[in-house]
Amino acid sequence: MKKYTFEELNDLEFQDLVNDLLGKDLGCKIERFKPGKDHGIDGRLSFASGLGVIQSKHYRKSGVAGLVTKIVSDECRRARKVAASRYLFATSLGLNIDDKKKIVSAFAGVPLAECDVLGNDEINALLRQFPEVHRT
Repeated sequence: MKKYTFEELNDLEFQDLVNDLLGKDLGCKIERFKPGKDHGIDGRLSFASGLGVIQSKHYRKSGVAGLVTKIVSDECRRARKVAASRYLFATSLGLNIDDKKKIVSAFAGVPLAECDVLGNDEINALLRQFPEVHRT
């Protein structure tokens, strides 16, 4: 299967793709909300331990440094207010281990684990795992 950059998707389409893939991967329904002010919640789900939140950032051209700056200046504050028990973060950017560590550090005080930071490679892997999402 082709490896996608997701450049042809707008922000809302990317968010829908991530929610569809994570819903399949986690085996649960993802709550979705209308476009606009979302308080840092692009998808919401329930875990036994509490509320889970999905945040998707389609940073096609700004790079990891720009993404980390945006997290520190804005996203982290909003994520803390949500008070989720698990936070999942997806970006269309390719990430390495150091990039994931920077993202987790930028989200200080938010229950985000490195394994819950999804980059381009993980999203492409989920597309291969769930080809029915690709078809839709």
